[in-house]
Amino acid sequence: MKGHYMTFRCRLCGKTFTNGGTGDEWTARKAMANAALAASGIEPPTKLENQPLMHETHCCEDGSFGVADFLGMKYREER
Repeated sequence: MKGHYMTFRCRLCGKTFTNGGTGDEWTARKAMANAALAASGIEPPTKLENQPLMHETHCCEDGSFGVADFLGMKYREER
């Protein structure tokens, strides 16, 4: 499906991965703006159901567990 996908990078292993997304450009823009506001300590005026977290856990290929940072909403034609 083409759309915008929440993109993260693991601090431990360096892998970049996606975790959910939306086919709606407005929702992707709003999610990105909300994430930037939240990271700055400002509460977003509108909350979204599928709001990305600034950090997620990641299960690395070698069995380790890392912390992944939200990078943005990456557009893709197909997943």
